[in-house]
Amino acid sequence: MTARQTALFFTLSWTVACAPHASRSLQLPGGVALDPVAEDVWRHTVTTTDGAVVNGLVVLGRDGAVLVDAGATPAQAEALSTVLQVRLQTPIVALVLSDADPLRTGGLAGVPQAVTIYASDATIHALGSRLDGRRVFRLDDDKLRTVGGIRFEAVHLGAGSDDDDVAVWFPDHGVLFGGDTVLAADDTTPVGGARAATWRHALGLLDTMAGAASVVVPGEGAPGDAGLLGHTRDLLGTGGDATAPSVTMPSTSVH
Repeated sequence: MTARQTALFFTLSWTVACAPHASRSLQLPGGVALDPVAEDVWRHTVTTTDGAVVNGLVVLGRDGAVLVDAGATPAQAEALSTVLQVRLQTPIVALVLSDADPLRTGGLAGVPQAVTIYASDATIHALGSRLDGRRVFRLDDDKLRTVGGIRFEAVHLGAGSDDDDVAVWFPDHGVLFGGDTVLAADDTTPVGGARAATWRHALGLLDTMAGAASVVVPGEGAPGDAGLLGHTRDLLGTGGDATAPSVTMPSTSVH
């Protein structure tokens, strides 16, 4: 066991024992933090130099953990993997990438090679050779998957805030990760512009899941509930939906 693993082991001996009901965040090596949002679900966060809090998720299952986004650096991904593997004997079995932003994919090199990656075609295309040698599944449908005993549905939203936005719904946990398509309650800057129509369409794809969710986690900022979708629509200048124009995605040879 390395010095970093030993330190994490003893640090987590009291923190993880009281999760998921702990009220305080746990700071891990590499600048990543963990805090619980539901039973067996933690939000992992990275705070940028301008103060933005970028969210991902760790979801624990019977036979492994599903990670949503890999953090900004390999050290952050390694810290998350160590917490799960060393303290909880729970390996990461799947990584879902919500987009290709470096704050979400910069940690790829720190994710164990055996982990299966789920991503949109646009994200796979953007990451290119960084995915070489890895098992990658393209999200070209919205089917419910079960990995590590965890049921999840990863929905490619098309052009929300970005062309490759993906949301992830965990029905057994009541948690929806909305990614950058969903904005936090304290975000009050009008958005959209030329993307307003496609962004509203992307939000419409999330309405049913958000309505069933106890927790909705935006791409950045504090978690909330289904009201975050209405808040985002308000920032787009409408409370309604729209039909999005078609979006052409690049082809790929990935499965």
